[in-house]
Amino acid sequence: MPITVTAAVIIDENKRLFLAKRKKNDTLGGFWEFPGGKLEPGEKPDKCLEREIKEELDFEIRAKAPFNFSYFEYGNKKILLLAYLCEYISGEARALECDDFGFFEKNDIASSKMPIAPADVALLNEIIERGLIK
Repeated sequence: MPITVTAAVIIDENKRLFLAKRKKNDTLGGFWEFPGGKLEPGEKPDKCLEREIKEELDFEIRAKAPFNFSYFEYGNKKILLLAYLCEYISGEARALECDDFGFFEKNDIASSKMPIAPADVALLNEIIERGLIK
């Protein structure tokens, strides 16, 4: 069975995408990703995502609507990534469980200086193809 993980797609008024950089010592350390986390038993995906963003980045969002999903296999580890379009509610982001974060345009993301976590690539490509970020 795959591990079910949520991912926040947060796009600001300037059509920039919010991404977080994994801590160096984590699995995939140094890769950029959609912030989020694993579902706890009995937890709904949207509530998991809201909780994870508060715990990891110290700001509040509202998961508005499912965006899409991505299935990826890291060797024998299988991930089902549930992405939600999210809305910023309040607070100021702090890197509690990541090394860095920010809002980025597609040209920033496409640079080789921002490696994207493999499970997130398909979702990122869809965001770019649909013109959701500039």
